[in-house]
Amino acid sequence: MLSEHYAQVTVVELGYPPPHRDKVTVGVRYASRTFRLREGALGHDRLIITGGTAARPRGGALTAIEDGRHHVSLAGLLGDTRRPTSPSSSALPRHLPFPDIYRAIIDAEPLDDGAAFGYPASIRVRYERLNRFPAGLLVIGDAVCTLNPVYGQGMTVAAIQAMALRRMLAAGAAPDASRYFRRIAKVITVPWDIAVGGDLANPAVAGRRTAETRLASAYLPRLHAAAANDPALARAFVRVSGLIDRPESLLRPDRLARVVTAPRRQPSAATPLSRWPDAWRRSSAGPSAGSARSTSPTHRAR
Repeated sequence: MLSEHYAQVTVVELGYPPPHRDKVTVGVRYASRTFRLREGALGHDRLIITGGTAARPRGGALTAIEDGRHHVSLAGLLGDTRRPTSPSSSALPRHLPFPDIYRAIIDAEPLDDGAAFGYPASIRVRYERLNRFPAGLLVIGDAVCTLNPVYGQGMTVAAIQAMALRRMLAAGAAPDASRYFRRIAKVITVPWDIAVGGDLANPAVAGRRTAETRLASAYLPRLHAAAANDPALARAFVRVSGLIDRPESLLRPDRLARVVTAPRRQPSAATPLSRWPDAWRRSSAGPSAGSARSTSPTHRAR
């Protein structure tokens, strides 16, 4: 299996033109760890998502998984955390904009040592725009499109691409490369727009902002705020981010009305950089520059 870089190198070495690449630099650092929570720590909820803001570009997610365990991931954007360690009940989670995840794992039992990762940029390789492509070679998964991992869409997008390829193979002939890349481009567009649109809501992230992107950047923080206290909106958001429903479903008139009339929840007081855990303040920059935008509060989904 070839990576995104080596797939392009292979195409060029075979004498074909290099494909165009769309790239959005996000500078994400994130850490994940598994816990066993105390009984009743989440009530009836199965998921907590805390989004970051331009002023406080830190976020996290706590997800119920199998065998009574819970998975916690914490992330910083644009170098907000250069060397995150595993999230612990006494360190990183309490520095999120809202305390929900910290409160849930304050006395939880860690089940592993956790792991930390870095992710520099989201990249989409536009093979569908090529007029020529090597016969017998197809590209799939991260070699076509890598997405900011904080949105949790990479494996789903790769699986949907694989399903598209399976349908083409079922016809009994080798898939035509041009037709294949056009088909998976349709698969990629929605999650790419979701992830890149979410990142471009932060004014410190460089990239082209279309009218659609600016509309989403204005609307989604309001939806996030409403979803913090509205389980129906929280479920709707999770279904869209999980690629079950189309993004347009969040603009249904009844959901628009709930967003407009919902009260807002304010974030907790900011923690000075000097008081962050050592592993999180090794960044020379600290929080991203830029004026504060609407809060992206915590979602609790059942």
